[in-house]
Amino acid sequence: MPPFPEVWERLAGLQQLRLGNPSSAHQEGRTARGLLEQARAQVAALVGAASEEVVFTSGGTEANAMALWGLTLALGGPAGVTVYVCAVEHPSVFAAAQSLERLGARVEVFPVDWQGRAQLAGLAPRPPAVVCLQLANHETGVLQPVEVLVAQVRQPQVLVHCDAVQAAGKLGVDFHRLGVDTLALSGHKLGGLPGAGALVVRQGLELPALVAGEQEQRRRGGTEPLVAACAMGWACEVLASRKQRWEQVAQLRDELEEQLLAKGLAEEVFSRLAPRVPNTTCFALPPPLLGQVAVAALDLAQVAVSSGPACSSGASRESAVVRAMGFGEMASRALRVSMGLATTPEEVACLLTALERLVHRGAKG
Repeated sequence: MPPFPEVWERLAGLQQLRLGNPSSAHQEGRTARGLLEQARAQVAALVGAASEEVVFTSGGTEANAMALWGLTLALGGPAGVTVYVCAVEHPSVFAAAQSLERLGARVEVFPVDWQGRAQLAGLAPRPPAVVCLQLANHETGVLQPVEVLVAQVRQPQVLVHCDAVQAAGKLGVDFHRLGVDTLALSGHKLGGLPGAGALVVRQGLELPALVAGEQEQRRRGGTEPLVAACAMGWACEVLASRKQRWEQVAQLRDELEEQLLAKGLAEEVFSRLAPRVPNTTCFALPPPLLGQVAVAALDLAQVAVSSGPACSSGASRESAVVRAMGFGEMASRALRVSMGLATTPEEVACLLTALERLVHRGAKG
Protein backbone atom coordinates (compact mmCIF):
# COMPACT_ATOMS: atom_id res chain seq x y z
CA MET A 1 0.00 0.00 0.00
CA PRO A 2 1.56 3.35 -1.01
CA PRO A 3 2.01 6.03 1.63
CA PHE A 4 -1.11 8.06 2.32
CA PRO A 5 -1.07 11.65 0.94
CA GLU A 6 -1.62 12.85 4.52
CA VAL A 7 1.58 11.08 5.54
CA TRP A 8 3.59 12.80 2.82
CA GLU A 9 2.19 16.16 3.87
CA ARG A 10 3.18 15.69 7.50
CA LEU A 11 6.61 14.36 6.52
CA ALA A 12 7.25 17.62 4.66
CA GLY A 13 6.75 19.44 7.95
CA LEU A 14 9.70 17.60 9.48
CA GLN A 15 12.03 19.64 7.29
CA GLN A 16 11.22 22.68 9.39
CA LEU A 17 12.43 21.00 12.59
CA ARG A 18 15.92 20.55 13.94
CA LEU A 19 15.99 16.87 14.72
CA GLY A 20 18.71 15.02 16.56
CA ASN A 21 19.21 11.51 17.86
CA PRO A 22 16.16 10.53 19.96
CA SER A 23 18.54 9.29 22.66
CA SER A 24 20.34 12.62 23.00
CA ALA A 25 19.62 14.99 25.89
CA HIS A 26 19.88 18.25 23.92
CA GLN A 27 16.88 20.11 22.52
CA GLU A 28 17.11 18.52 19.06
CA GLY A 29 17.20 15.10 20.68
CA ARG A 30 14.24 15.87 22.93
CA THR A 31 12.22 17.03 19.92
CA ALA A 32 13.02 13.79 18.12
CA ARG A 33 12.15 11.78 21.23
CA GLY A 34 8.79 13.50 21.46
CA LEU A 35 7.96 12.63 17.87
CA LEU A 36 9.09 9.04 18.38
CA GLU A 37 6.94 8.58 21.48
CA GLN A 38 3.96 10.11 19.72
CA ALA A 39 4.40 7.58 16.92
CA ARG A 40 4.69 4.79 19.48
CA ALA A 41 1.36 5.80 21.03
CA GLN A 42 -0.30 5.95 17.61
CA VAL A 43 0.88 2.45 16.69
CA ALA A 44 -0.18 1.10 20.08
CA ALA A 45 -3.66 2.62 19.72
CA LEU A 46 -4.22 0.89 16.37
CA VAL A 47 -3.73 -2.59 17.87
CA GLY A 48 -5.07 -2.05 21.39
CA ALA A 49 -1.69 -2.17 23.09
CA ALA A 50 0.06 0.01 25.66
CA SER A 51 2.72 2.39 24.34
CA GLU A 52 5.43 0.72 26.41
CA GLU A 53 4.66 -2.57 24.68
CA VAL A 54 5.68 -1.21 21.24
CA VAL A 55 9.26 -1.72 20.07
CA PHE A 56 10.23 -0.06 16.79
CA THR A 57 12.11 -2.13 14.22
CA SER A 58 13.21 -1.70 10.61
CA GLY A 59 10.16 -3.62 9.34
CA GLY A 60 8.08 -6.78 9.61
CA THR A 61 10.96 -9.13 8.82
CA GLU A 62 13.05 -7.83 11.72
CA ALA A 63 10.00 -7.89 14.00
CA ASN A 64 9.39 -11.57 13.20
CA ALA A 65 13.06 -12.44 13.69
CA MET A 66 13.24 -10.49 16.94
CA ALA A 67 10.17 -12.31 18.23
CA LEU A 68 11.31 -15.83 17.42
CA TRP A 69 14.84 -15.31 18.71
CA GLY A 70 13.71 -13.42 21.78
CA LEU A 71 10.99 -15.88 22.75
CA THR A 72 13.31 -18.85 22.20
CA LEU A 73 16.02 -17.29 24.35
CA ALA A 74 13.45 -16.38 27.01
CA LEU A 75 12.68 -20.12 27.25
CA GLY A 76 16.37 -20.98 27.71
CA GLY A 77 16.99 -22.07 24.13
CA PRO A 78 17.68 -22.55 21.32
CA ALA A 79 18.67 -26.07 22.42
CA GLY A 80 15.70 -27.84 23.96
CA VAL A 81 13.08 -25.49 22.51
CA THR A 82 10.61 -26.54 19.80
CA VAL A 83 9.44 -23.89 17.33
CA TYR A 84 6.07 -24.69 15.74
CA VAL A 85 5.47 -22.94 12.42
CA CYS A 86 2.34 -23.00 10.27
CA ALA A 87 2.98 -24.21 6.71
CA VAL A 88 1.84 -20.89 5.21
CA GLU A 89 3.80 -18.50 7.41
CA HIS A 90 5.76 -15.64 5.86
CA PRO A 91 9.27 -16.52 4.61
CA SER A 92 10.81 -14.29 7.30
CA VAL A 93 9.29 -16.54 9.98
CA PHE A 94 10.68 -19.65 8.32
CA ALA A 95 14.09 -18.00 7.95
CA ALA A 96 14.23 -17.16 11.65
CA ALA A 97 13.08 -20.66 12.60
CA GLN A 98 15.72 -22.25 10.39
CA SER A 99 18.42 -20.10 11.95
CA LEU A 100 17.34 -21.29 15.39
CA GLU A 101 17.26 -24.87 14.15
CA ARG A 102 20.91 -24.63 13.12
CA LEU A 103 21.69 -23.69 16.72
CA GLY A 104 19.87 -26.65 18.23
CA ALA A 105 16.19 -25.77 18.29
CA ARG A 106 13.67 -28.23 16.91
CA VAL A 107 11.29 -26.97 14.21
CA GLU A 108 7.94 -28.57 13.47
CA VAL A 109 5.60 -27.44 10.69
CA PHE A 110 1.86 -27.90 11.11
CA PRO A 111 -0.43 -28.02 8.05
CA VAL A 112 -3.34 -26.07 6.59
CA ASP A 113 -6.42 -27.32 4.77
CA TRP A 114 -7.25 -26.61 1.12
CA GLN A 115 -8.63 -23.19 2.07
CA GLY A 116 -5.45 -22.25 3.91
CA ARG A 117 -6.82 -22.60 7.44
CA ALA A 118 -4.43 -23.83 10.12
CA GLN A 119 -5.00 -27.38 11.30
CA LEU A 120 -4.13 -27.67 14.97
CA ALA A 121 -6.21 -30.76 15.75
CA GLY A 122 -4.00 -33.10 17.71
CA LEU A 123 -1.23 -30.54 18.09
CA ALA A 124 0.00 -30.52 21.66
CA PRO A 125 3.13 -28.36 21.88
CA ARG A 126 5.84 -29.89 23.99
CA PRO A 127 7.19 -27.24 26.40
CA PRO A 128 9.35 -25.30 26.14
CA ALA A 129 7.96 -24.15 22.82
CA VAL A 130 7.29 -21.16 20.59
CA VAL A 131 4.17 -21.31 18.39
CA CYS A 132 3.83 -19.05 15.33
CA LEU A 133 0.28 -18.13 14.31
CA GLN A 134 -0.10 -15.74 11.39
CA LEU A 135 -3.18 -13.50 11.57
CA ALA A 136 -3.64 -12.86 7.83
CA ASN A 137 -1.80 -14.64 5.05
CA HIS A 138 0.49 -12.61 2.83
CA GLU A 139 -0.65 -14.31 -0.40
CA THR A 140 -4.25 -15.43 0.03
CA GLY A 141 -5.36 -13.01 2.74
CA VAL A 142 -6.83 -15.88 4.81
CA LEU A 143 -7.57 -14.94 8.40
CA GLN A 144 -6.66 -17.40 11.12
CA PRO A 145 -8.79 -17.51 14.31
CA VAL A 146 -5.74 -16.68 16.40
CA GLU A 147 -7.65 -16.08 19.62
CA VAL A 148 -9.19 -19.57 19.40
CA LEU A 149 -5.93 -21.21 18.36
CA VAL A 150 -4.01 -19.58 21.21
CA ALA A 151 -6.49 -21.08 23.67
CA GLN A 152 -5.76 -24.53 22.20
CA VAL A 153 -1.99 -24.34 22.58
CA ARG A 154 -1.61 -22.16 25.68
CA GLN A 155 0.17 -23.80 28.61
CA PRO A 156 3.14 -22.97 30.83
CA GLN A 157 6.41 -22.54 28.93
CA VAL A 158 4.58 -22.17 25.59
CA LEU A 159 4.91 -18.69 24.07
CA VAL A 160 2.99 -17.50 21.00
CA HIS A 161 4.04 -15.09 18.26
CA CYS A 162 1.62 -13.57 15.76
CA ASP A 163 2.60 -12.03 12.43
CA ALA A 164 -0.11 -9.39 11.97
CA VAL A 165 1.64 -7.46 9.19
CA GLN A 166 -1.08 -8.12 6.60
CA ALA A 167 -4.03 -7.72 8.97
CA ALA A 168 -3.37 -4.58 10.99
CA GLY A 169 -5.28 -1.58 9.75
CA LYS A 170 -7.60 -3.64 7.57
CA LEU A 171 -9.60 -5.09 10.46
CA GLY A 172 -9.79 -4.54 14.16
CA VAL A 173 -6.75 -6.02 15.88
CA ASP A 174 -6.69 -6.20 19.68
CA PHE A 175 -3.33 -7.38 20.94
CA HIS A 176 -4.52 -8.32 24.40
CA ARG A 177 -7.66 -10.06 23.21
CA LEU A 178 -5.64 -12.21 20.83
CA GLY A 179 -3.73 -13.50 23.84
CA VAL A 180 -0.37 -13.69 22.06
CA ASP A 181 2.97 -12.79 23.56
CA THR A 182 4.38 -10.85 20.61
CA LEU A 183 2.88 -9.32 17.48
CA ALA A 184 4.68 -8.08 14.35
CA LEU A 185 3.73 -5.00 12.30
CA SER A 186 5.16 -3.27 9.22
CA GLY A 187 4.96 0.44 8.47
CA HIS A 188 4.69 0.32 4.69
CA LYS A 189 1.82 -2.19 4.89
CA LEU A 190 -0.10 0.40 6.89
CA GLY A 191 0.34 3.29 4.48
CA GLY A 192 3.61 4.58 5.89
CA LEU A 193 7.17 4.40 4.56
CA PRO A 194 9.42 1.36 4.13
CA GLY A 195 12.07 1.17 6.83
CA ALA A 196 9.98 0.96 10.00
CA GLY A 197 8.00 -1.76 11.70
CA ALA A 198 7.17 -2.71 15.24
CA LEU A 199 7.11 -5.66 17.57
CA VAL A 200 4.46 -5.52 20.27
CA VAL A 201 5.69 -7.33 23.39
CA ARG A 202 3.36 -8.35 26.20
CA GLN A 203 3.98 -6.41 29.40
CA GLY A 204 5.91 -8.44 31.93
CA LEU A 205 7.61 -10.61 29.31
CA GLU A 206 11.39 -10.39 29.47
CA LEU A 207 12.42 -10.56 25.82
CA PRO A 208 16.20 -10.79 25.27
CA ALA A 209 17.42 -8.41 22.56
CA LEU A 210 18.46 -9.69 19.15
CA VAL A 211 20.62 -6.56 18.79
CA ALA A 212 22.03 -5.35 22.10
CA GLY A 213 21.85 -1.67 22.98
CA GLU A 214 20.22 0.91 25.22
CA GLN A 215 17.47 1.96 22.82
CA GLU A 216 13.86 0.74 22.86
CA GLN A 217 13.94 -0.27 26.53
CA ARG A 218 17.08 -2.31 25.77
CA ARG A 219 15.03 -4.55 23.50
CA ARG A 220 16.48 -3.32 20.19
CA GLY A 221 19.80 -1.55 19.94
CA GLY A 222 20.65 1.05 17.32
CA THR A 223 19.32 4.49 16.45
CA GLU A 224 15.59 4.34 15.88
CA PRO A 225 14.23 4.89 12.32
CA LEU A 226 12.72 8.22 13.35
CA VAL A 227 11.24 9.51 10.08
CA ALA A 228 9.82 6.13 9.03
CA ALA A 229 8.45 5.59 12.56
CA CYS A 230 6.69 8.96 12.41
CA ALA A 231 5.19 8.00 9.05
CA MET A 232 4.04 4.69 10.53
CA GLY A 233 2.35 6.47 13.42
CA TRP A 234 0.59 8.96 11.16
CA ALA A 235 -0.57 6.14 8.87
CA CYS A 236 -2.09 4.39 11.90
CA GLU A 237 -4.10 7.53 12.61
CA VAL A 238 -5.36 7.68 9.02
CA LEU A 239 -6.38 4.03 9.08
CA ALA A 240 -8.24 4.41 12.36
CA SER A 241 -10.46 7.03 10.72
CA ARG A 242 -11.19 5.00 7.57
CA LYS A 243 -12.19 1.56 8.82
CA GLN A 244 -15.52 1.58 6.97
CA ARG A 245 -13.86 2.10 3.60
CA TRP A 246 -12.43 -1.41 3.60
CA GLU A 247 -15.96 -2.68 2.93
CA GLN A 248 -15.82 -0.94 -0.45
CA VAL A 249 -12.43 -2.52 -1.14
CA ALA A 250 -13.84 -5.97 -0.31
CA GLN A 251 -16.71 -5.41 -2.74
CA LEU A 252 -14.26 -4.39 -5.45
CA ARG A 253 -12.15 -7.49 -4.74
CA ASP A 254 -15.21 -9.76 -4.95
CA GLU A 255 -16.28 -8.20 -8.25
CA LEU A 256 -12.80 -8.76 -9.62
CA GLU A 257 -12.90 -12.44 -8.66
CA GLU A 258 -16.32 -12.90 -10.29
CA GLN A 259 -15.00 -11.39 -13.52
CA LEU A 260 -11.85 -13.51 -13.43
CA LEU A 261 -13.90 -16.69 -13.28
CA ALA A 262 -16.59 -15.54 -15.73
CA LYS A 263 -14.02 -14.54 -18.36
CA GLY A 264 -11.91 -17.67 -17.91
CA LEU A 265 -8.93 -15.69 -16.64
CA ALA A 266 -8.57 -17.80 -13.50
CA GLU A 267 -8.71 -21.56 -13.13
CA GLU A 268 -9.09 -21.27 -9.35
CA VAL A 269 -9.55 -18.43 -6.87
CA PHE A 270 -7.86 -19.63 -3.73
CA SER A 271 -9.48 -19.47 -0.28
CA ARG A 272 -12.79 -17.95 -1.42
CA LEU A 273 -14.62 -19.95 1.26
CA ALA A 274 -12.42 -18.78 4.12
CA PRO A 275 -12.52 -15.45 5.97
CA ARG A 276 -10.01 -13.07 4.37
CA VAL A 277 -8.75 -9.54 4.66
CA PRO A 278 -10.69 -7.32 2.25
CA ASN A 279 -7.93 -6.31 -0.12
CA THR A 280 -6.26 -9.54 -1.24
CA THR A 281 -7.02 -12.12 -3.90
CA CYS A 282 -4.86 -14.99 -5.10
CA PHE A 283 -5.77 -17.06 -8.15
CA ALA A 284 -4.34 -19.58 -10.59
CA LEU A 285 -3.93 -18.44 -14.17
CA PRO A 286 -5.12 -20.80 -16.92
CA PRO A 287 -2.38 -23.18 -18.12
CA PRO A 288 0.22 -22.89 -19.46
CA LEU A 289 0.65 -19.27 -18.31
CA LEU A 290 3.07 -19.03 -15.38
CA GLY A 291 2.78 -16.51 -12.57
CA GLN A 292 6.29 -15.10 -13.02
CA VAL A 293 5.67 -14.56 -16.73
CA ALA A 294 2.40 -12.78 -16.00
CA VAL A 295 4.05 -10.49 -13.42
CA ALA A 296 6.60 -9.31 -15.99
CA ALA A 297 4.01 -8.90 -18.76
CA LEU A 298 1.57 -6.99 -16.57
CA ASP A 299 4.37 -4.75 -15.36
CA LEU A 300 4.88 -3.64 -18.97
CA ALA A 301 1.19 -2.75 -18.98
CA GLN A 302 1.80 -0.68 -15.81
CA VAL A 303 -0.12 -3.12 -13.62
CA ALA A 304 1.75 -4.18 -10.47
CA VAL A 305 0.96 -7.66 -9.15
CA SER A 306 3.06 -10.47 -7.67
CA SER A 307 3.39 -14.23 -7.76
CA GLY A 308 4.51 -14.56 -4.14
CA PRO A 309 5.84 -12.49 -1.24
CA ALA A 310 7.89 -9.53 -2.46
CA CYS A 311 10.89 -10.51 -0.33
CA SER A 312 11.24 -13.90 -2.02
CA SER A 313 9.47 -13.73 -5.38
CA GLY A 314 12.78 -13.30 -7.15
CA ALA A 315 14.11 -16.52 -5.62
CA SER A 316 11.12 -18.80 -6.15
CA ARG A 317 9.08 -19.64 -9.22
CA GLU A 318 6.01 -20.86 -7.40
CA SER A 319 3.84 -20.02 -4.43
CA ALA A 320 4.83 -21.99 -1.35
CA VAL A 321 1.48 -21.05 0.22
CA VAL A 322 -0.58 -22.48 -2.65
CA ARG A 323 1.51 -25.66 -2.66
CA ALA A 324 1.03 -26.04 1.11
CA MET A 325 -2.73 -25.84 0.51
CA GLY A 326 -2.45 -28.92 -1.74
CA PHE A 327 -2.85 -27.38 -5.21
CA GLY A 328 0.32 -28.89 -6.64
CA GLU A 329 1.45 -27.45 -9.97
CA MET A 330 -1.06 -24.59 -9.73
CA ALA A 331 1.49 -23.03 -7.39
CA SER A 332 3.56 -22.05 -10.42
CA ARG A 333 0.55 -20.30 -11.97
CA ALA A 334 -0.49 -18.34 -8.87
CA LEU A 335 -0.94 -14.59 -9.07
CA ARG A 336 -1.65 -12.29 -6.12
CA VAL A 337 -3.44 -8.96 -6.41
CA SER A 338 -3.52 -6.52 -3.51
CA MET A 339 -5.75 -3.46 -3.34
CA GLY A 340 -5.62 -0.34 -1.23
CA LEU A 341 -8.03 2.31 -0.05
CA ALA A 342 -7.24 4.34 -3.18
CA THR A 343 -7.84 1.50 -5.68
CA THR A 344 -10.50 2.42 -8.24
CA PRO A 345 -12.90 0.38 -10.43
CA GLU A 346 -11.02 1.80 -13.43
CA GLU A 347 -7.77 0.28 -12.18
CA VAL A 348 -9.48 -3.09 -11.74
CA ALA A 349 -10.86 -2.83 -15.28
CA CYS A 350 -7.34 -2.09 -16.52
CA LEU A 351 -6.07 -5.24 -14.81
CA LEU A 352 -8.82 -7.34 -16.37
CA THR A 353 -8.11 -5.96 -19.84
CA ALA A 354 -4.40 -6.61 -19.51
CA LEU A 355 -5.03 -10.13 -18.24
CA GLU A 356 -7.42 -10.89 -21.11
CA ARG A 357 -4.79 -9.91 -23.65
CA LEU A 358 -2.16 -11.93 -21.86
CA VAL A 359 -4.28 -15.07 -21.48
CA HIS A 360 -5.56 -14.97 -25.07
CA ARG A 361 -2.05 -14.43 -26.38
CA GLY A 362 -0.88 -17.39 -24.32
CA ALA A 363 -3.71 -19.56 -25.66
CA LYS A 364 -2.70 -18.78 -29.24
CA GLY A 365 0.96 -19.41 -28.51
